[in-house]
Amino acid sequence: RPASVCRELSNCLIFIWCCCHCPTSTVPSNVFARRHLASQSSASGLMGRETLFSKDGVHLYATDVEEGGGTVLTLALNRHGEKNVINPAHTSAIVSALDVADAHPRLRDTNDKAMIVTGLSLDDGASSSDPRPPPPKFFCNGLDLDWMMKNGDSVPSMIESFCSGVLARMLVLPYPTVAALNGHAIGAGLFIALACDYRVMRTARGFVQWPEARLGMRLSKGFAELSKAKVVGGGVGGGAADRDVLREGILTARRYGSRDAL
Repeated sequence: RPASVCRELSNCLIFIWCCCHCPTSTVPSNVFARRHLASQSSASGLMGRETLFSKDGVHLYATDVEEGGGTVLTLALNRHGEKNVINPAHTSAIVSALDVADAHPRLRDTNDKAMIVTGLSLDDGASSSDPRPPPPKFFCNGLDLDWMMKNGDSVPSMIESFCSGVLARMLVLPYPTVAALNGHAIGAGLFIALACDYRVMRTARGFVQWPEARLGMRLSKGFAELSKAKVVGGGVGGGAADRDVLREGILTARRYGSRDAL
């Protein structure tokens, strides 16, 4: 049964709060009631939210946990008219949102926070008469191929900006990050998810994929190194099965559903 947008985001907010503040606890599966974000948040120690950044379909929200419990940030990618593909405009907006997360007065002097990265918006469906609107299909559908075809000379610098300005920064954020995959995470979308510390994915919809083999593209060094580090683990906890998955994913462009992606 598809859950509402608000319920899914609220689940992720509570998940992060439990990871950060109750590391030895587990969350019972029936803890989430089917209510809107405001009522769920109130019942679960999550308080009011503030919009810190909103530009070009990229939003940054801050949601306070109960007094003394820190702040949960939500970086929402909401450019669904173009399936959240990565191009210079989208990269620039994400970088600006990360700048706000670093420098905003309520955030800059503390690391008592965590971040969700998602293709959902906290405002999606909030005022709808339908309590369970269908969530967007895409977390991120990869690089913007149309833009790349028209701007071939600028593609290397665009990919470099995305790697250094988005992926590298997310990798070293000094607080927990969770990718809440509401739908397909293809190519660059998968790399955003891998750059986070944790990944939570819907079971009802969505695939993750390295699409380069299908598209006849070369996997850039930055994307390859990120994939190896997160899937195989650089020799720490990584085994033959992990290497086989990485080989299969990159060489065959297989699409993995949430259960296979585990």
